[in-house]
Amino acid sequence: MCGDRISHDAWSCCFERHSTPLYINIPISKEAASSLTKFPCRAAVFNDTCWISILIDDLDSLEFYCLGHFFPTWMKGWMCKVNLLVECPVSCLGTEETVHGYQILSIYFEEGLGGSLKKFGAKRTQKIPSENFKFKSSFGSGGTSFPVDDGMSFSICAGIRSKDILSCRGTVQSPTADLKFVEFVADRPYKFLVQNGGERLVFSPEPGEASPTIEAKDIAIDDLQVEGLLNTIPQLRNQFDAKDAVCFLKQYYKIIDHENTVIS
Repeated sequence: MCGDRISHDAWSCCFERHSTPLYINIPISKEAASSLTKFPCRAAVFNDTCWISILIDDLDSLEFYCLGHFFPTWMKGWMCKVNLLVECPVSCLGTEETVHGYQILSIYFEEGLGGSLKKFGAKRTQKIPSENFKFKSSFGSGGTSFPVDDGMSFSICAGIRSKDILSCRGTVQSPTADLKFVEFVADRPYKFLVQNGGERLVFSPEPGEASPTIEAKDIAIDDLQVEGLLNTIPQLRNQFDAKDAVCFLKQYYKIIDHENTVIS
């Protein structure tokens, strides 16, 4: 149960299941990455570079914990997170061990009542930029996306009103040949946030379950447009090259998101 993991968060957590998660990973310089986080958190490095990971997925189950049970909210829909991959020592877990996590820079929810409520919640509790997007995906509508097969072509785009600021079109390939990179990106059970424009750094543990790494699918990209999204983050404006993106797709992941705990 939620309360068995960190007792003081027993009344403030939720269970989430995300289907068809698409990871669009873009290398950035160590200098740009360091400007996005707050000590003692630091950007993680793979192949001598730091990484932004844009995660687009279908939140098909959201449940809140109350009185010893998880209760469904029926707030489903596509969503997108712009993450910086990080590592950080977290002493309040009873250890000085450095943990692997992701820092959410901005978050976007599908339009509609549920998306508006999630946007309100993100701004109030997560204290990071949050907006509503209109999503269109060949994987299906929010809450109904389906597993993908090798060789399947797909498209997904998101934007405000009629203007797309994020789009990806490609072909699903056979299981990934680079398991180490998939693990580097996706095996991160801690969420970090730099809140209120740099005022404080917080984290929350997110114990959960993911589809096996070996089942991750590589993506052959036909067209990728992320400039409109990443350029909304001042520290990233013109500090990346999307042609170097590395993309893969998983079947699902599940998390239990606890209340944020202040680090610095």
